[in-house]
Amino acid sequence: MFVPVPIKSSTTLYALIFDSQKNAVVYFSRTIPVEQSPTDAHVLRSQFAKLFTHKKYLKR
Repeated sequence: MFVPVPIKSSTTLYALIFDSQKNAVVYFSRTIPVEQSPTDAHVLRSQFAKLFTHKKYLKR
């Protein structure tokens, strides 16, 4: 007997800024996995905002 296993979908965003002149990673950030629909615009918007909440990137 085959019983389908439900698969939880999750979303994790990664951001990497690389300086090609210095050959160095300038900024790296990722969000924690969120177990909600990966196509939900609200979820993606909030995760994208969390990627750049580092002190250097806050608007003054």
